Amino acid sequence: MPICQMVGMARRYGWTMALGPEEQTCPFGDLALGWAVLGADREELIRRVFPDAQFRLGLLGSMARLEPGTVENLVVAPLARADFEPHLVVVYGRPVQVLRLVQGYCMKGEGPVTSQAGGAAVCADFLARPRLTGRPHYALPCHGDRTFGATQDDEMVFAAPVEAWPAIVEGLAASHRAGLMRYPVTPYLQYEAALPPSYVKLKEALDAGRKGKGRE
Repeated sequence: MPICQMVGMARRYGWTMALGPEEQTCPFGDLALGWAVLGADREELIRRVFPDAQFRLGLLGSMARLEPGTVENLVVAPLARADFEPHLVVVYGRPVQVLRLVQGYCMKGEGPVTSQAGGAAVCADFLARPRLTGRPHYALPCHGDRTFGATQDDEMVFAAPVEAWPAIVEGLAASHRAGLMRYPVTPYLQYEAALPPSYVKLKEALDAGRKGKGRE
């Protein structure tokens, strides 16, 4: 199966999943984890998959790729059930939830948090890039992640090396205590509502009628 399907099963079924290069079926997953490298023959195949040269160059130019031999096997599990020490912690959430994680890291870590996307291969963004940079990264789930991983339209992904998470958690708590950055977001309601003119006229008429009855 592709990496995105395995991650989707882990987060939706609660399963611990392991995948090696022999079982991984997506070519871009292989490139991201260093399980394959591009040669002249493979570049020709990519041209057939993505005939538009500008898109192809943008995808490959932005795609993070680990060096061959960096990853022997990929193991994923829900964090609460993991019986191993992870290299990365990956969170799927709504954009505002990802925003809070970014704010947490920026408050107590070494922000800012950056994002770089080529429109495909999100596994490279949340697996390879944080390993290469040692920093958090947020990304847009690609079509593969949405198709095979069942990722929904309202979801984004945030990933960070496990060493960065103490700062993220501390920053989340500190920014929440400050009161300006919280989730769910507290709406501002201390304003005078501008009602439609028809409502205003009706209210004035009702007020006039009530005052008239008071005089009687």
